[in-house]
Amino acid sequence: MPLIHAKDPKSLNWLEKKSLNYLDTSRDASITQAMISLGTLEQSHGIDINYAKTDWIANMEAPPPAQFIGITHNTTFNTTLVSVPIGRSAHIKDEMDTMQRECDSQFDKIIALMQSQIMLLLLMNSMQLSKVKYFIQTIFASYNTGWIGKFDERIKRSMETITLQPITPLQWLQCQLSIRQGGFGLKIARPYAGAAFITSVLTASKLLPSIHITFENVNWIPTVEIDNAIHDYNTFTTDKDNIIDLNFLPEQSSLSKNIAANTRRKFLAKCNPRTKALVTSIISTQTHPPTYTRSPTSSHGPTSTIKNYIR
Repeated sequence: MPLIHAKDPKSLNWLEKKSLNYLDTSRDASITQAMISLGTLEQSHGIDINYAKTDWIANMEAPPPAQFIGITHNTTFNTTLVSVPIGRSAHIKDEMDTMQRECDSQFDKIIALMQSQIMLLLLMNSMQLSKVKYFIQTIFASYNTGWIGKFDERIKRSMETITLQPITPLQWLQCQLSIRQGGFGLKIARPYAGAAFITSVLTASKLLPSIHITFENVNWIPTVEIDNAIHDYNTFTTDKDNIIDLNFLPEQSSLSKNIAANTRRKFLAKCNPRTKALVTSIISTQTHPPTYTRSPTSSHGPTSTIKNYIR
């Protein structure tokens, strides 16, 4: 029922008087029910469980929080929180191997389409898969278990299926360029792992004070992890774009832009003059993406068909 603001009783109309009478008779029960709900919410999803959760993660030998009783996947230190595996390395690897098999299944379905345009469009959107981006951001510390490399290799093998021939290292660099720069817009995961982790840390740091008001200037993440992420990012950017001060971290858009610019620089440095001139010509004359890289049009709009295939 809409909130009724206080008024002079003489100015209340018939409906408002009836509403107030209703509130008078049911107010006590409603307030009691609301307070019980708020108390339950605090215990299940509020401050108490968040504090208990962070204490548990910090101590491998501690028993799980009482609030986890009845949640089968949250009974040991090897667990998952918001779909992210945490715990011992073997557990994380097992969980990510399962995710890898899911990705492999999706790539197999792309190859089975045997329609080069749709296959290419799906590959161009592979890095937009929310689950892939999410895991890159959250478990950078375990990226070297190999699952990111396997994911990128499947993109390359799928592209070779489309071209019907092996792709050389130089051609693979060109595939990673944007369409407007003479490439195919295939974003692989590996170059962006460090940058994604840095972005995740920056975002979490801004949100922590709103979750735990007692958090202030707390080193909530091991320094070695952010140092490793910065080093990883610097290996995929030019010297002028390297991060040299932890207190001055670029925004996500700048991080990705710097990595893409370095990929283009490496490609142009390695290609022969004829290829370089051709790519430069494409960049200077192209105002719209090639028709081949656009989504097939359907009665529901130009992107409807590709969205249906993605589903």
